[in-house]
Amino acid sequence: MRLLALVGLAAAGASALAQSQNLRDAIGIDQLLEAKVPLDARFTDSEGRAVRLGDLFSRGKGVLLVPVFYECKGVCTTILTNVTRSLRSMQAMSVGRDFEVVTISIHPKETPRQAAEAKRDFLQVYNRPGAEKGWHFLVGGLDQIRRVTDAVGYRFLYDPERDAVSHPAGILVLTPDGRVSRYFYGIEFSAKLLMQAIADAGQGRIGRKTEPLFWGCVMYDPKSGKYTLVVDRALKIGGALTLLILGTTIFVLSRRGSVHGAGGGAPGSPA
Repeated sequence: MRLLALVGLAAAGASALAQSQNLRDAIGIDQLLEAKVPLDARFTDSEGRAVRLGDLFSRGKGVLLVPVFYECKGVCTTILTNVTRSLRSMQAMSVGRDFEVVTISIHPKETPRQAAEAKRDFLQVYNRPGAEKGWHFLVGGLDQIRRVTDAVGYRFLYDPERDAVSHPAGILVLTPDGRVSRYFYGIEFSAKLLMQAIADAGQGRIGRKTEPLFWGCVMYDPKSGKYTLVVDRALKIGGALTLLILGTTIFVLSRRGSVHGAGGGAPGSPA
């Protein structure tokens, strides 16, 4: 019975791992260097104006693309905070003068008002003249959002029934003609590396692939009021549980085999 229970737990752990892996397959960042974003994708900016993505690109300027959403209860605020901190640390480069920043909401129901509030808050922290013309906060329909995210390999899930978004953590740098030059994973970004990547992109250069680092997003369900770490923790827990259960099963079976072997010798054999 104990063995059956252990096998059952192992199966449950394996199932949890498989489900977590399915989520991970659906949420992540594929490094599609040189892929081009659709410059004709249409959004609404923080002033309520309709804009084409390409209108925000300038000749000779790299573009930092930041996919988040403004009411995210997970890592998005941390990403924007750390991006702002890194940009402030760049003494030799400034937003608007040397490069553009495009923040796109990946939540299709967010509004220009929410974009305006985010822009006000983060520009206040950045606190450099001219940045308001070079840091763009956009919202848009799901079809236009998907056009951009699919083109750059940014995989996220939107559940319209729960009005919930699950997404990876990362940003990317684009060339002035809209090609992907470099990816940055996670929630913290080296100002030195980011500045170099933006400068390279401004020259039209394509960088090298980045070592993948996966971060799941904390997803907020407005109906239940609960927070869930969608992927990364589930995957780790599922994998650890499976390994623990399988290891315990093997240990019990090996111990049982040893006991049986010790007590099952022929009559008269040495103890």
